[in-house]
Amino acid sequence: MRQRIRNRSIATGSVTRVERDALEKLASKWRANALSTVSVDASGAITLVKARYRVSGLGEPSVVVVSSPFVMAIVAGAITGILYAECTGVRSMHDARRFGIEPGSRVLARSQRQVMTVPPVEAKTEQSSPEGASPLGYDVAAAINMARRSIPRFGNESWLPPGATRMNSFWSEGWQPAQAMVKDMRLAEISALNDPSVLKALHDEAADAISMLAENMQLYHANRQVNLQIESHNLAFSQPVEMLKTLFQNLGEVFDISPQLLRAYWMRIPYQVNFGNFVSDEAFFSEAMHEVFGIADSKTEEQKAWEAYCLGAGICLPFEQFCVVSDRPARISIDESGRLHDDGDAAIQWRDGLRMHYWHGTFVPGRVEHFVSDPKSLTTRDIEAEQNAEMRRLMLEIYGLKRYVLDTGAHVIDVIPEDHCIVGLRTACLLKKSMGRGDSPLYFVNLLNSTPEPDGTRRRYLLRVDPDAYDGEAARNVHAAAASTWRNADGSLVFDNWLDYMPTIES
Repeated sequence: MRQRIRNRSIATGSVTRVERDALEKLASKWRANALSTVSVDASGAITLVKARYRVSGLGEPSVVVVSSPFVMAIVAGAITGILYAECTGVRSMHDARRFGIEPGSRVLARSQRQVMTVPPVEAKTEQSSPEGASPLGYDVAAAINMARRSIPRFGNESWLPPGATRMNSFWSEGWQPAQAMVKDMRLAEISALNDPSVLKALHDEAADAISMLAENMQLYHANRQVNLQIESHNLAFSQPVEMLKTLFQNLGEVFDISPQLLRAYWMRIPYQVNFGNFVSDEAFFSEAMHEVFGIADSKTEEQKAWEAYCLGAGICLPFEQFCVVSDRPARISIDESGRLHDDGDAAIQWRDGLRMHYWHGTFVPGRVEHFVSDPKSLTTRDIEAEQNAEMRRLMLEIYGLKRYVLDTGAHVIDVIPEDHCIVGLRTACLLKKSMGRGDSPLYFVNLLNSTPEPDGTRRRYLLRVDPDAYDGEAARNVHAAAASTWRNADGSLVFDNWLDYMPTIES
């Protein structure tokens, strides 16, 4: 039995029942916070944001609280674009080309530097760090992490701002151009953004927030005050792209900036999001170390300010001169594994009408939403006509694999056993479905994803197979069939020999 040690710098040895109960009580607190649907108190959130800036040694920012992350992205992108024009004098695409400036390529420290990162928390264990360097023993770290897993964690979802990435090691993609959500297809996939009343509400909310921030920051062209009120009572939108185009046109007129330049700059700005209550598990870990196991007598002022913000506000986009805070959702629904999910209604909804459907953590685009709420309307023809593999997998989950195989008359050609040495191919099966009417049969390979989900589960994928690949071997051998699904950009096979495809070998 490991020696139990508890002091200001180290916690090792077995975990007591009292400590486990304290961890569970603490996890319940942060679990409720992660799923909170209480509307953010604007004045309280602004105070918390300013406190975080203050302890970080930064000047007081201009802060605005908006209705949803989508509005948050629009406002932050527009303000940084306006700042860019004010600081450089570049106000049109023509000027940008003449001066050789690519919008967004030259990051202005005072307009785009982002702040308020998550304070680092040491989480090493005895087994992963040199002797004497770890504050937590193996048993203590395991107990904290076990309780931590019960706290839902959201991030990198479709409702996040374009280009948003998590500011911690769980997602380490780094900064990337902000283009994902502003593409017409992505916007069109969110059914709520095709509702004229929702688009109108989002437009008005964004326009008001931009006006408020611009006025507070005195962003007036040539230092002269302009009319910041954007008249919108007669506006009507049928598509999100139309709404954004109108907003940028109005902003362009108010601030004497080319709408094309403003939109181009906004699309290229990198975002990093401070997730507020959506990273409650991080706050739990920090508090568990300090409050349950007594690591250090007191927290740093930065950690205290960060935890207070997690409890009192939602996600935000913090910049050096300003910060845009989003309200919490009005509704969140999750499955037993803590993933966004709802069998009928939108899994996450905001008070401005923005809502998103999810199926066990997978975003459901508008074109297939009705299958989630009415599974009986889903047919095998719908599944086979879907071009997107992820959506096909989702539709197959809703329909049921066994039911699909039975209903389609597909029969199994080849199966790989569960104990096969190639881990990535275990339980894979090759299916053939006869079409009739003289049509060629369809071939599918059903694969188990070798990469587990955050909760440890693994998803199955149904991929269409070209039966002629590898001289017809893909129609006979499940290994060859799986290899044939890997293609280069020009459509050619990635593997010249299907035997070269060996996803994760276990000796």
